[in-house]
Amino acid sequence: MRFLSVVAVASILVGSGVAHAAEAGTDRCSRDDKVVAENGSFVVVERRNGPVAFFVCPRATSQRKLLGPFPGSFGDLDLVDLDRFRLSDRYVAYQYKHVPWRERTRFTVVVRDGRTGKLLRRAEAFEAVGPRRPSSSRDGVRDLVVNDAGQVAWIVQNPTAEKYLQEVRSLAADGSQVILDQGNAIKPDSLSLDTDGRTITWTKAGRRKSGSLPPSSQARAVR
Repeated sequence: MRFLSVVAVASILVGSGVAHAAEAGTDRCSRDDKVVAENGSFVVVERRNGPVAFFVCPRATSQRKLLGPFPGSFGDLDLVDLDRFRLSDRYVAYQYKHVPWRERTRFTVVVRDGRTGKLLRRAEAFEAVGPRRPSSSRDGVRDLVVNDAGQVAWIVQNPTAEKYLQEVRSLAADGSQVILDQGNAIKPDSLSLDTDGRTITWTKAGRRKSGSLPPSSQARAVR
């Protein structure tokens, strides 16, 4: 996973893979940049040239919305990257990785309204439970799901954990986090959202396990 060095971010000239005309200085999507995720409602793109920037482009309007990085939110020597993009009919969820100069990487889960760009949820990807070990490229969010209500769950590798590196977490409407499962036998890329929009499943030690996206601070027990 690469990081992009950020000196400045300008909100000009980025695009999507959808067929919309673009003119320099407009806020409409174009064909010019790299598509990183898409569904029937949205296209998420990464700017190919110039300062790093990621945008969501609603197919219905082609009016792009900046997902990040945002000007003033980082230092000139910081490193920033966005990844693990997941889309629902209304929301865009992703991981925001920020490496401040001479500091440890910060991993954040973000959910935004894909139509307006408005921030819905933001949470640290893990809670520190001990001293942080040297960074690994596998640290942070490994998989992520979001439903049509903007509820999210993710599998994270916690670099502060001493016993269980992998965790399955969900974020409740009140902002609290629920740990649904822990263990080194959790398959990092195995998270999925069922068609009911609430049930999530993942693989641990070769077996599928399940839990629920909580509407509040409570989650259904893992099976």
